[in-house]
Amino acid sequence: MNAKGGAIMKCIAKLFVLTLMVVFPGFVSAMSSVSIKNATPTQVRDYIISGLSSTHANATIENMNDNNLTLLFTQMHRAGLFGQVMMSTENRVVFTFIPQDDGQTQVTYNEVATAYDPFTGGKLSRPIGTAQTELSILNDIKFNFDGGYRFGYGVGNKKQKGGYPIVVVDQGSPAETVGLKVGQILLKVNGEKVKYDKTLNSHNFHSDINFPKTDILTVTDASGIQKDITITSQFVDPKTHKYTEPK
Repeated sequence: MNAKGGAIMKCIAKLFVLTLMVVFPGFVSAMSSVSIKNATPTQVRDYIISGLSSTHANATIENMNDNNLTLLFTQMHRAGLFGQVMMSTENRVVFTFIPQDDGQTQVTYNEVATAYDPFTGGKLSRPIGTAQTELSILNDIKFNFDGGYRFGYGVGNKKQKGGYPIVVVDQGSPAETVGLKVGQILLKVNGEKVKYDKTLNSHNFHSDINFPKTDILTVTDASGIQKDITITSQFVDPKTHKYTEPK
């Protein structure tokens, strides 16, 4: 999957978490932001819209101007003890694009989920998300324009043999250099057991695209032998998508 597809698919996966406010009513949005060097507000807005058109998400543009984009995602799903009730839910996602004096574009993200009671017609709205999940979405957008530091491997979300399988290793990446292989099981990152949160569509470890980072990965293969691998993220050029030194 290319950079655009990866960024937008992650965005859609996160945006479609529609029952979070019911399961975790205490979640509060952090209104996260990033600054993008190599794009105008209009370019960032159009990039997000172009990515939506390549997905099957039930999304509409509720509001759009030079500095704002509001997206509405709707879904019907079953609720109740036996799934006997059809409930309508929607996520309203707001991006703002603010030009800065230094030529950069500040992008903010906020999401509110709303559930409609089929019996009373009432509704319950809550901001959802965490600072980390919001920054993950924003950093994927920033990465398309500015590039950033990455390790070059991807991890699946289905648990296997006490961990999660490595499903992607980019060619020429730090992951390939240190010998990571598709099919190996990632057990720990920096000594902490790897977990996956279905409601947030996210594992419990993250990289920082703005700075190089070194992690110690504990992996196992088909033989069951565990080993620790030290890996340092490397800059990816946004135009060539190759791992290189930042310019």
